[in-house]
Amino acid sequence: MTLKISDRTVRLICPVCGSDNFNYLNGISFDDMNDSDTVQCAMCKQTFTKEQILEANQDSIDAEIEAMQDEAISQVVKELNKAFKKFK
Repeated sequence: MTLKISDRTVRLICPVCGSDNFNYLNGISFDDMNDSDTVQCAMCKQTFTKEQILEANQDSIDAEIEAMQDEAISQVVKELNKAFKKFK
């Protein structure tokens, strides 16, 4: 069985102003940053570590993880129901 879970993206926002535009001060992408690397909000100019941005957006991240879990469970139930219909 192969689960088809679409790629998901969580929009990270600045905990100060709510902007989702950041300047990456070290020139590498957010995914490649260490937790201690910093980003700067392009709107309010506040700087944060990657860890701080992730912590400030944890509710959004958790909601997306839950949605992915629900989607996976739904697919598994659907596939199991299809498989067990053969044995009725």
